[in-house]
Amino acid sequence: MRELRALEEAHPELITADSPTQRVGAAPLAAFDQVRHEVPMLSLDNVFDDESSWRFISGCRTG
Repeated sequence: MRELRALEEAHPELITADSPTQRVGAAPLAAFDQVRHEVPMLSLDNVFDDESSWRFISGCRTG
């Protein structure tokens, strides 16, 4: 995702409407109520390699 963002910043003409950088983080729909999750909804946005991935998974399992 980081590489895609950098590419699109360097070459804005390559940005398409279906790019993940254009879809992620949209405002929530009013049709849905806000809820508090018992378990945090964690993000993989900062996982860049296998080791980071396994640390993320281990952290999810142990809380």
